[in-house]
Amino acid sequence: MAAAGVGWGFSQARTPNDPLSPQDYIDIQTLYATYARAYDTGEGGGKVWADTFTQDGVFVVGGREYTGSQELAGYVNSRSQNGGSD
Repeated sequence: MAAAGVGWGFSQARTPNDPLSPQDYIDIQTLYATYARAYDTGEGGGKVWADTFTQDGVFVVGGREYTGSQELAGYVNSRSQNGGSD
């Protein structure tokens, strides 16, 4: 039975030519709004912004690379404490 469930899951996978659903657009807009707001404000000590990345996400600014949730949160938190300057 598990194999049938896995097969159904793969058969439902999206292909690159599938159009985005209305919920996809809502999710993308919400992610973008959260990213921008949290970057500007340092909300949650930078954690809210860091959470818009994957756990191994990378952000490069000013020739410096910030990798992973902890570094990302630290970067945006220190940025917001310095008045938003990079």
